[in-house]
Amino acid sequence: MSIAISVSQLSKKYHLYSKGLDRVKEWLTFGKMSFHKEYWALRDINFTVERGRTFGIIGQNGAGKSTLLKILSGVSHPSGGTFAVNGRVASLLELGAGFHPEFSGRENVFMNATLMGLSRDEIRQKMPEIIRFSELGAYIDQPVKTYSSGMYARLGFSVAINVEPEILVVDEVLAVGDTYFQSKCLDRLNQLHEEGMTILFCSHVLYQVQAICDQVLWLDHGSIRQIGRPEKVVEAYRQFIRQKDRGRHGEHVRQMDTSKPYLEFVEPPTPPVLSTGDNLHLSLRYSIPAQYKNVVLGVNLQEDQTTLFATASHNAGVQLAGEGVVHLVLKHIPLLNGVYTLSFMLADQNWATIYDRLPNACSFHVESSANMAGKCYIETEWMLSTE
Repeated sequence: MSIAISVSQLSKKYHLYSKGLDRVKEWLTFGKMSFHKEYWALRDINFTVERGRTFGIIGQNGAGKSTLLKILSGVSHPSGGTFAVNGRVASLLELGAGFHPEFSGRENVFMNATLMGLSRDEIRQKMPEIIRFSELGAYIDQPVKTYSSGMYARLGFSVAINVEPEILVVDEVLAVGDTYFQSKCLDRLNQLHEEGMTILFCSHVLYQVQAICDQVLWLDHGSIRQIGRPEKVVEAYRQFIRQKDRGRHGEHVRQMDTSKPYLEFVEPPTPPVLSTGDNLHLSLRYSIPAQYKNVVLGVNLQEDQTTLFATASHNAGVQLAGEGVVHLVLKHIPLLNGVYTLSFMLADQNWATIYDRLPNACSFHVESSANMAGKCYIETEWMLSTE
């Protein structure tokens, strides 16, 4: 296959000034005196993307993901190294990038599509599909400064996929949309992938990356930590995040403030391996001073950043008071293969005040032998009839 994107020894350096006047002082000395610190957002990045592939980029905030995509989109210039992008690029970078806030959605479509090389007649032909996919309706003729973040994302994505780029760059903008539109966009990305479009996809939602990407790059502090098959790179990144979470939330000794509600594990949790349908047993110790009334224990089950299930003690008629231990059993967990995380908190019954929390406190791995796709198991019954 031909190469759509090639990157060799790519680096990006920024000058950081502790004071605003330091920049002026450096300029006045014609660079003979330095008042800045060097910050390398990217350093010696190398990879290639074959045409028609979907290439994922993951990493923590500040890892250099957006900087890399800006360079490949032509928005920023590298400090060193070379890169080649072979094909017309449509980019979805920062939310609202490329939109004029005073222009209507329709006017912004014309402006963006013209910059992409489309004629006005071509844009008029594509406008109904752009409006249909974005589902903006009459809002297409309103100034985009009146749009919500989700509406910005809808319009930006609709324009990008309809200007028929050879390479599509998507940087986190889908995270602001509602679940329905995210699913709609992912379905369209899969369709474009099947049609042979090259896609760069950056997201913190790891199951999305693993579902649609052929290859994944993990950036860490501006350098490549790992590159390869999605399942291997994503799992390595998940393990890295779990270790950091355990170090931040589980391995240090928390100082008890006896004047406020307090929550801790009876024993430090370990990440067990479960099978679909197993029970998970947890025990947490709580302390609630007498002046606090109607305190509830909340439980949040997540995969990556997506909440799959949440409940609280008062939903089961359990009243917490004084000091004690609550034994929690998550029964017959209907989850399929994946790594899942539990968070806990003590709060008032209206959730207006959080007294104590254990975020990302316990992870567990579900292994399923069932030949099924998705995230949850639903028992089914099949019957045949001649009528």
